[in-house]
Amino acid sequence: MPVHRNNIIPASPFRTGVEDELDLEAICVFVALGFFLGDRTYYKGLREHLPASTTETDADGRVLSSRSHFEWHYTPRDIPFRQAVDEFTEIFEAIIAEGVGKGYTIPISGGLDSRTLVAACEHLRLPYQGYSYMFRNGIDETRYGRIMAKRLGFPFQAFTVEPGSLWGYIDRMAERNQCYSEFTHGRQYACHSQLNALGGTFLLGHGGDLFFDGMGVDDRMGEDGLLAEIWRRLVKPSGLALAESLWREWGLAGDCRTHLREQLAAAVQGIRIHEANPRLRAFKTMYYVARWTCVNLSIFRDFGPNVIPYFDDRICRFICTVPEQWLASRKIQIEYLKRRSPALASVVWQDHRPYNLYTYPLDRAPLNYPYRAYRKLVRTITRADTVRRNWENQFLGADNARQLHHHLLGDDALRSLVPTQIIETTLRRFLEEDPVGQYNAMTMLVTLASFRRLRKTPITSMAVADEPEHSGS
Repeated sequence: MPVHRNNIIPASPFRTGVEDELDLEAICVFVALGFFLGDRTYYKGLREHLPASTTETDADGRVLSSRSHFEWHYTPRDIPFRQAVDEFTEIFEAIIAEGVGKGYTIPISGGLDSRTLVAACEHLRLPYQGYSYMFRNGIDETRYGRIMAKRLGFPFQAFTVEPGSLWGYIDRMAERNQCYSEFTHGRQYACHSQLNALGGTFLLGHGGDLFFDGMGVDDRMGEDGLLAEIWRRLVKPSGLALAESLWREWGLAGDCRTHLREQLAAAVQGIRIHEANPRLRAFKTMYYVARWTCVNLSIFRDFGPNVIPYFDDRICRFICTVPEQWLASRKIQIEYLKRRSPALASVVWQDHRPYNLYTYPLDRAPLNYPYRAYRKLVRTITRADTVRRNWENQFLGADNARQLHHHLLGDDALRSLVPTQIIETTLRRFLEEDPVGQYNAMTMLVTLASFRRLRKTPITSMAVADEPEHSGS
């Protein structure tokens, strides 16, 4: 019988089974969260293989057995901070050195994750180039990449995401990720031709902020408190309201909110870690990362091969043994950057503007009051229509409103699943009443509409896998 082994973080999701009856309960959970939970999919007979699992299937892809080859744990060693940084450096740079190919292409932001990638490539003397993008009429998010490129002398390109560009590539994105997560906010496809032209292996920093920072909760928090925190962070209010409407319309037994809470509670109970911070990190990795982040990585694989160092099995195993005090507040990444590239460490840290990695401890009251006053003044005089989030770029305005109407109501694709009244009500609330509060519901309707278009022709069975993984070992 076929056997498939998933990495701890399966950067290439793998699904097997039969596309038979729609799993309406799972779809409601998907609408509330933006991703599916566990091994659930759109179909009752189709399953996604779990992270860190070895799964045996029958000839039709139905799962016969699944066993875990790794469980997240928190077993901190009594090691000094210097040793933790030394070990991280050795693992991190070994992963990057192994995957270089003909050269790396790095998306660069003002944060630390992409900065560590640049520092490693520079130290190892590997060929690399960088790029960033910004919204038309938005904040210049490319400035950090320009500064880093100027200081280190590497090739860099800046791209602009145009308003309404989503509608020109939404079908292609849907085809790529199969609509298995909310995907309309991604900006990469707006620069599809330019990124394809860059070539090389795309070196991505996904997961760095999750693994090398604290989760911001009291480690003594109990299971009920942790579940409430997960609900607050992951459940989208307008998405949940839409899911509850669909649950009622579809005549499902019980209550949507109760069902979702039970599903999340079961997931939390399955993680055998006592301390709340590493337990929450494990939850986000097993569920949000595996079923949202990894699904959307398929978009990057459309441009070229990927290497994702923070998703490598070696990093995952390392994290479980590092004391939480060394992971919190980005300490390891900051020290790594200071060691490997003082030039990068001296660039402004976006999360602590105008401070850098040497001066950010000054970002506290009352020392930062003058800059906070300056930022408040800038926000006051900045144009109200400055674009800060991609849904504003792709959903707001008269042209985008027409595209939304066409995508949701232009044919029977979505209406064969979602009643017209729910579609029209959600659209009206978003466009006329509360776009900020309703955009999650709107983007989930757009995702469901893309799914229905993609599956107009029924497919009886399938085994889906993206390219071979490059992120694990």
